[in-house]
Amino acid sequence: MRKVLTVLCAALVTWVALPSLVCALDWNIQTVDGPGNVGWYCSLALDTSNHPHISYLHSAANDYLKYAYNVGAGWNIDTLDQGPSLGCTDIAVDDTGHYYIAYEDVQNADLKLALGRYDQPGGGGSLITVDSVGDVGTYLSIDLDTFGLHGLPHISY
Repeated sequence: MRKVLTVLCAALVTWVALPSLVCALDWNIQTVDGPGNVGWYCSLALDTSNHPHISYLHSAANDYLKYAYNVGAGWNIDTLDQGPSLGCTDIAVDDTGHYYIAYEDVQNADLKLALGRYDQPGGGGSLITVDSVGDVGTYLSIDLDTFGLHGLPHISY
C-alpha cells in the first residue's frame, strides 16, 4: 500500500508541477516570413540536431508552397510549388538531410509530395503526384519509417 501511495503522490506532484515548468520556459519567438498573407496550413518538424523545418502556404494571387528551415545560420526559405489553389501541408525530415512535404493541390484534387535535401545548397527537389483518383489529399499527415538509409514516407489522408 505504501508503494502505491508513493507512486500516486509522485504522479500528482508531476501533474501539478509540470504545467508550471512549461509556462516558466523562455520562449524564442521569431518571424520566419512576411509581411503578407503567409503561414497558412503550417507544419513543423525538428531534425536530429533540433533545427526547425516548416512547411506552409503563402497566399497571394496564387498559392505558394514554401519550405523554411534554419540549420544554424538563419532562416532559408524556398518556394517549392505554386498553383491557383493549394491546401493542407505536413512535413517530415529524416536524419540524412532529406525533407518530405505532403500537400494538397485543391485545384486538381490531388495529393502531392515535395521532397529534396536541406543539407546541400541548391539541393534541388522533386514534386510528385501521389494520388489523383477522386478528390484526395485533404486533412493529410506524413511520417517516416526508419527502414534503410533514410526513412520512407507514409501519408494518410
